Amino acid sequence: MALLMGRRIALVALLLLAALITLALLLRKEPPAIPKDTNHLGALHRLGLAGSEKACLDCHGPAGRSPRGPKHPLANDCSRCHSLREG
Repeated sequence: MALLMGRRIALVALLLLAALITLALLLRKEPPAIPKDTNHLGALHRLGLAGSEKACLDCHGPAGRSPRGPKHPLANDCSRCHSLREG
């Protein structure tokens, strides 16, 4: 009887964990896509995709005209999260 009760508790705990993971995946926000405007596409074209981080940080670095917000991760590998996907 105690073994059966323990299995039920483990099953409920496992189902709750699965539900929480599913909910977290469904609610996560995707990083915004790189806008397809002349500023962004021009910078990527001039520097090539290999230099895209420099192109981004020229404007979005701390001294740029449109710096990243305070909640933005400090990583400088922009293309890891941001892309030219439809957005």
